[in-house]
Amino acid sequence: MSPEEIAALLRGRIPHVELGNFPTPVEIAQPLSENLGADVRVKRDDLSSTQYSGNKVRKLEFVFADAKARGARTVLTFGGVGSHHAVATTVHARRAGLGCEVVVVDQPLTPDVRKSLLLGAHFGAHLHYRPRYVQAAAAVPGLLRELKRRDGVAPYFLVPGASSPTGCVGYALAALELR
Repeated sequence: MSPEEIAALLRGRIPHVELGNFPTPVEIAQPLSENLGADVRVKRDDLSSTQYSGNKVRKLEFVFADAKARGARTVLTFGGVGSHHAVATTVHARRAGLGCEVVVVDQPLTPDVRKSLLLGAHFGAHLHYRPRYVQAAAAVPGLLRELKRRDGVAPYFLVPGASSPTGCVGYALAALELR
């Protein structure tokens, strides 16, 4: 069975929400390749979406399908205040027809962090601030209860980075894109 056939089989059997433009290209990283004297190739997942690209899009396609299959209307996740995961989750949850709540934790306020905060706000992120990760984790059960009361159905808890077995299906497909 070819990689394309395996990918089609996975996509046909495991529910997903179309969010990305796949496959993404693989390119030679020219300067690095020249410095090392070997071809170094880069998978260009920065081209995965015109909305907000990056490596999270692959995971979110499968995670959001799972959330919807479970009847969730909202996803809840957490990360640093400048988390690209938080922004990607907010942007793509909206595209998938899901609400998004994010518990954010302190990190140094660099220009990139500010940019992520502004992007999240632009796309309608609902933020819940906690100073430290231990406090963010402690807040999750109460937020899950509050969101269930609000929506009438349980929200879907999304681990930081969408690094769950369901999310990893997206990376299995990325591996199948390699030649």
